[in-house]
Amino acid sequence: MPSRMKTLDKRISLTEAEGRFKKACDQIVILNKRLGEVQKRYKMAKRGCA
Repeated sequence: MPSRMKTLDKRISLTEAEGRFKKACDQIVILNKRLGEVQKRYKMAKRGCA
């Protein structure tokens, strides 16, 4: 019985870790998009087109 609890705890921990990892990946995608937008604005301003 205790080994079943350990297995269940590991599954729960893994599921929680996967959720945190997915959220972190989503945040990276958002930050990458924002960075691209900032770089585009910077290049435009540097050229004097703004």
